[in-house]
Amino acid sequence: MSSKFDEVQTAKTSKPKVFLNSVGRFPRALQALAEVSRIGCAKRNLPDGDMNFLDNPNTMSDMVREAEYRHSLRERINEIRDPASGMLIGPAYNPDPADGHMLEAAYSAWNALARLECLLAAGFPLVDPKETLRPGGTNLYDAREDNPITQRIFIPPKKS
Repeated sequence: MSSKFDEVQTAKTSKPKVFLNSVGRFPRALQALAEVSRIGCAKRNLPDGDMNFLDNPNTMSDMVREAEYRHSLRERINEIRDPASGMLIGPAYNPDPADGHMLEAAYSAWNALARLECLLAAGFPLVDPKETLRPGGTNLYDAREDNPITQRIFIPPKKS
């Protein structure tokens, strides 16, 4: 028999811990993403925080993916490896002065997040609607028509 306390604790643990699971786990990486954003906006004469890549998220997702692949490839080609062991001994940095000579990994990460934002903005569900995170199909991400959260966030718009 479960108590009210158990129900409250279960409800608390089922909520995503946004700060803990993002800033708390990746503080330096998120600082690098902020710097990549700042450099990108300055390079394109955009105000900080400009989200123009979301103007048409369906087509921008492919463009951002191409940039992500380009930076990932450049990172792989230019990283420094020990010739004897093949072990990574130095990461690749972006050679473009306009890009601030930052780690290629920071650009790849920014593009991966931008692509994810495009997909979610286009209405793609975060979780496959046919699958669930917990047995029984009772969770926040359960993409059912009667779930007011998924109606707003995860159910793709119906095509006319």
